[in-house]
Amino acid sequence: MRRSTRLAPSAPIAATAAAAVASSKRGRKSAPRTRPAAAAKAAPSAADVAAKATKAAAAAERRQGFIQLATDAKAGRRGYATRAATEMRLLCEAAGVCPDTGRPVAGGAAVDLAPLAAGYVWKKGTLDRSFEQEHWDAGRARVAGVDEAGRGPLAGPVVAAACVVAPGVAIAGVHDSKYLSEPEREALFEKITAHPGVEYGVGVADHALIDDVNILEATMRAMAAATAQLAAGTQATGAAAKGGGPAPLDCVLIDGNRVPTQMAAAAPGAHVEAVVKGDGKVFAIAAASVVAKVTRDRIMHAAHEKWPEYNFAQHKGYGTKDHQSAIHRLGPSPIHRMTFAPLKNWWPAESDEEEGGEEGGGGAVKARAPPKKKAKRGAKKK
Repeated sequence: MRRSTRLAPSAPIAATAAAAVASSKRGRKSAPRTRPAAAAKAAPSAADVAAKATKAAAAAERRQGFIQLATDAKAGRRGYATRAATEMRLLCEAAGVCPDTGRPVAGGAAVDLAPLAAGYVWKKGTLDRSFEQEHWDAGRARVAGVDEAGRGPLAGPVVAAACVVAPGVAIAGVHDSKYLSEPEREALFEKITAHPGVEYGVGVADHALIDDVNILEATMRAMAAATAQLAAGTQATGAAAKGGGPAPLDCVLIDGNRVPTQMAAAAPGAHVEAVVKGDGKVFAIAAASVVAKVTRDRIMHAAHEKWPEYNFAQHKGYGTKDHQSAIHRLGPSPIHRMTFAPLKNWWPAESDEEEGGEEGGGGAVKARAPPKKKAKRGAKKK
């Protein structure tokens, strides 16, 4: 077997080759890069400069207006609450909701009652009356369930409802309103509010109250207002308001883990109990959740008719991506909650110290601009 032998290059040849490689590398490093000459940028015309300045001034004035709106909302000054109350009355009237009681009025939109047809299948079924039965067995005859809708949205009111459902009343489909579609809620709302064995009250806390006292306190007040309608005998029963004097409540069951301090005055002498996830356990609370949710949704549909650019009919004021994008583009509407993030970060209220007092005009806080949209991954920077 022949074995090949590789011969090493001679020293002079190796030295010459190494010098050539080194020279080539130095040449590549030192070679200057040539770039095409940048095109000369034309100077903006006087008209363009003036238009840009006008646009910037208008944007600054608009932003300062939003800061003032946030300041008035936080402090409840300069007629903010009055304007908000007027706005809410108009929306309630447009939605077919009584501005004073929160109850539906004649002439509302037609509702598809197909879910009430015999044989309709409810995904979550119907809650039983076992929870209320325990209180009936304890001698508490009039048991009310209380729930709310609209604590989380960036716009619109928070609505609470209270329902007393007589023993023996069975309405198929009554369950936590979150598990029901909008057509199902609308149909059940019609059934609940028209049933002679159901009494209900509604409390509405508008965005001005929410900004003034915070969402938790506004919710507690709305719950107490709805319950007070039942206890005072001014509640609705069937399709009409019931009069004839007080009708004391024996028990009030509230969805959640808090009992409003105002409930002692709203239902004097009643046993009051908070039930965690009560809208999925107690029939009366579930009925109240449907009444509260539909009432609020109808108000937000009316808001959509007035400000369609925010698309309230779709998201009902919740902070969806599309909703926040609309706020970025348009600024807040008259029913947005200016103390809610992210609005309070984009247009922060002026503090009294910086303003120089309640009616002072100096020391405005500079608003933070809404965040710019993030560039898509892989996109070239300009």
